[in-house]
Amino acid sequence: MDGTIRSYLPAKGYGFVRGNDNRDYFLHQSDISPGTQVLEGQRIRFEEAATPKGYRAKNVQLLDRQPIEVRYQIPDGVLLSKEGQPRQWEIVDRCRWTIHASGRGSPDDVRTALKHKASLIGANAVLGVTYHTTTSSSGNYRYTIHNFTGIPVMLGRVSTAGVSLESLAGLEGRAALLKRELVAKTEASFRTALIVGGTIAGLGFLLGIVAGSSSGASLALALAGAGLFIGFLCHTNHDKWLERL
Repeated sequence: MDGTIRSYLPAKGYGFVRGNDNRDYFLHQSDISPGTQVLEGQRIRFEEAATPKGYRAKNVQLLDRQPIEVRYQIPDGVLLSKEGQPRQWEIVDRCRWTIHASGRGSPDDVRTALKHKASLIGANAVLGVTYHTTTSSSGNYRYTIHNFTGIPVMLGRVSTAGVSLESLAGLEGRAALLKRELVAKTEASFRTALIVGGTIAGLGFLLGIVAGSSSGASLALALAGAGLFIGFLCHTNHDKWLERL
């Protein structure tokens, strides 16, 4: 029987073959000659075997023994997983960073935000995802904040088609570069907050001196407080969601 390898995980040593009879056959590395490189999309010849668990490919031989360029299939979109090693995929690149997303919306909204942040550094998956809730308040109203944290990685699956391994590398460098850019953005935000808050506060003190009365002093204190508050609102921490392990 001839067929095509539909999936194969070298780390696990097994996969599946679609035979020319349109049946799926289990493929184990013990049925492949030692040293043979097995890729998704390869054409093979094998002996059919029926087992209690289903069909199995035995005595596998490659039909095309010409050197094949190793490529990688990648997930559609960004995958989230609580596991450290998702099924059907290999981790082809790692980094020493964690990403975090939080929000008042639904958990699904925050998961979407986590996927977006992973995509900012070019990751196609987030593994070891953890979830917890915190509470905050606005006046008398208390609300729940959903928090997700995980480790961004690059997943792939060896194949005869797809992208090169080189195109999946460099996650650590991309994360470090983005962190530097975000830190610079946070520092710029802080400087802006100081300028805005300081200007309003200084104007308040100046008006208080000019007024020279208790009402002027009250106005000065009010403007100074407003300046500090507005300065606080102007400051945004852009980089806290991306932290080194």
